Amino acid sequence: MIMPNPAKLRLTGISKSFHVDNQIFPVLENIALEVTEGQFVSVIGPSGCGKTTLLKCIAGLDEPTSGTIELDGNVIGSRLGLIGFMPQKDLLLPWRTVLDNAMLGLEVIGRDGDQYRQQAIKMMDIFGIKEFKNRYPDALSGGMRQRVAFLRTLLVDQQLFLLDEPFGALDAFTRGQMQEWLLTIWSTFKKTVILITHDVEEAILLSDKVYVLSHTPGRVILELDVKLDRPREYGVLTDPQFIDFKKTLIDALRAK
Repeated sequence: MIMPNPAKLRLTGISKSFHVDNQIFPVLENIALEVTEGQFVSVIGPSGCGKTTLLKCIAGLDEPTSGTIELDGNVIGSRLGLIGFMPQKDLLLPWRTVLDNAMLGLEVIGRDGDQYRQQAIKMMDIFGIKEFKNRYPDALSGGMRQRVAFLRTLLVDQQLFLLDEPFGALDAFTRGQMQEWLLTIWSTFKKTVILITHDVEEAILLSDKVYVLSHTPGRVILELDVKLDRPREYGVLTDPQFIDFKKTLIDALRAK
């Protein structure tokens, strides 16, 4: 009998409200979400439905108004530093080389010795950016900058990674290339990933499961298991089952 993978992350009853000018604005409402070890999960929803707020709560950059967040079966109060977080913008520092930008997260946690530097250079080869290690960010394309930002996140070696629309600002062709690249990186390192995206096709292509949030206040209105074989290639976008999944998600997004 094959036992299911344990839950890496479990959210129960997560709600979040903001107080502005003596008024309460609910952003998230009773979110229940579970991600198992090594799973790739996407969260999609209309603009302003609280997707980024949800990631910030998971990462410990903000706290929910109510509900519990469990990591590996334990309710964790302070989650800062336990979860890798990659925001929408790459946030590369223009005065640091590509290698020094990639090392930044390691420096923050005191791992900036030569052995870690050599590890970063080795990983740069896997990420296809080794030849740029001594250049500065303004010499890189948007896709290359995102690779550096993801490497910076991955080098800290957390088991759970949160990606907040990492390819949203890229053109369609580059975004497609980066999606294929991320599939390869994920299959190599087998990390647990939660991705925020507006792109329905991106969510299906990359994910094992997709959660759909409603209009504000965001609540889960659909949980879709993406039962497509892995490894996946871009050609799967024309598969009839892929198209059925796409219709299901779009219908959920259009629901009032």
